[in-house]
Amino acid sequence: MALARRKEPDNLNIAVVPPAVLPAAPGSEEMFAQLYTRYQKVGMDHAVRFLSKTEAQDVVTDALSELWEAWPSLPLEKRTKGYCLGAIHHHILARLKENERLV
Repeated sequence: MALARRKEPDNLNIAVVPPAVLPAAPGSEEMFAQLYTRYQKVGMDHAVRFLSKTEAQDVVTDALSELWEAWPSLPLEKRTKGYCLGAIHHHILARLKENERLV
């Protein structure tokens, strides 16, 4: 039994997608990797107090990714442990509110 060929559509939409561009200046990837390594464990320890381990991993990764996007525009005085942990805590509260577990 022969297989039927799928008919190709008449109008094909083809798009050229530019390569992903990291928002940080050269060399800051290493700085951010150090920041992530330094605060990921502390952020996880804090997040698992409120969320499941899986949710905590998502929240910490999302918060640190958001910092990565904002990194070039962050003044040096905001590149602190408190600011990073505050961003993680903000994401925890947002997830709790999203899950309707925030009182």
